Amino acid sequence: MVYRVFAPDTARHRLDRTSSWENLLTLDNEYPIWAQIACDGHPADQDWRAPGWLDKWPADLPPKALLSAARVGRLDANRTGRVLKEIANQIKERLAPVQKSALDGLRVRFAQGKQAARQAATAEPIVEPQQEPRAAKQVQLKRREQGIWNVIQRMSKGRQYCREEDGVDIRIQKTGVWRGAPPTYTAAYDAGKPWRHRIEDEKCRIKRRAMLAKLATE
Repeated sequence: MVYRVFAPDTARHRLDRTSSWENLLTLDNEYPIWAQIACDGHPADQDWRAPGWLDKWPADLPPKALLSAARVGRLDANRTGRVLKEIANQIKERLAPVQKSALDGLRVRFAQGKQAARQAATAEPIVEPQQEPRAAKQVQLKRREQGIWNVIQRMSKGRQYCREEDGVDIRIQKTGVWRGAPPTYTAAYDAGKPWRHRIEDEKCRIKRRAMLAKLATE
């Protein structure tokens, strides 16, 4: 079998990179494959042997390590097994604090979840204060509305109703929907549309307000 020998400083750099270790899955059967890729650049079969310069790893490499590695070649199966075990121990040692921190975080979140569940189970239900019903707003007829209501109560209709409105000196207001209307109710009634409709609408509105005013005073 022919083995490709990487420069020891390059392979050592791969073995010493903490970021690579942290990204590894920590299954035991993955350490040999990772070591093979770090040393030779690709995974090998089960008969893989570690390069000779790894015999004393992780201790400092001796001078002229590249030349020494080329002469020594590959380690035997027993020494390769020792090197792989040391690599696994190094990776586990680096990953232990990270794993412990993650486990502690899970324990804290689990404890917080249990505490929140207990508090929710024993907490008293929140009773919203009942709002008192609002009192009906009192309605009072204005002076002009009161005059119209007095005429409405006479039960007059049509032109007669309009003559009685004029008789008590109630004038049409020339604003809003009444803009452009004749000066008196009788003249507006005689003018036809839309003033007759406006007169009836006003009567209905005053009736509703009069009923509200009556209910408010009961």
